[in-house]
Amino acid sequence: MHSVKLKPIGLGGGTDAKPIRKKGMPAIAWSTQYDVAHQPNEFAVIDFMVEDAKVFAYIACEHNTS
Repeated sequence: MHSVKLKPIGLGGGTDAKPIRKKGMPAIAWSTQYDVAHQPNEFAVIDFMVEDAKVFAYIACEHNTS
């Protein structure tokens, strides 16, 4: 779907995955972004959010066991 090299990193802050990990379940946080988080010029790219949503939808559809 994306032709990018993934870079696993640790996150010290709160993400959507944090409460899942606190319950002892494995979780990852995903986002496509420029390295501007918590900077004066922080911004989000709508096209990145749309493409990330497609990844989540693909994962949900591929792994739906019902």
